[in-house]
Amino acid sequence: DENEVEQAYKFMEKIINKLESNRVSAIMFETDGLAIGALQYCYDNNISVPDKFSITGFGDSEIAHLYRPALSTVRLPYYDIGAIAVRLLIKIIGGDENVDKSVNLGYQIVDRDTVKNK
Repeated sequence: DENEVEQAYKFMEKIINKLESNRVSAIMFETDGLAIGALQYCYDNNISVPDKFSITGFGDSEIAHLYRPALSTVRLPYYDIGAIAVRLLIKIIGGDENVDKSVNLGYQIVDRDTVKNK
């Protein structure tokens, strides 16, 4: 989303000095779009990713692997989340009282090029 990219770019403009003075080495954003905005800021300002900052997103959007450097991110099983949610709703609407209140579908860390591995 272009708006997220712009928001993160402006966020980085505002806090870059604090990040550097506090020796922050990694930043995780709640979406890949925000992470890409931060990557764009770093690129425009000659800040090396992942050497200066490791940057990660969340969601494994289609652009995450296309952007350079390729974005490290967290992948969720969105299709499975939707399918299970629909099944649970149907059970609840049907009056089934034996519905699992918590379902763990897991996640996958997608390690690409924006995280410095030690």
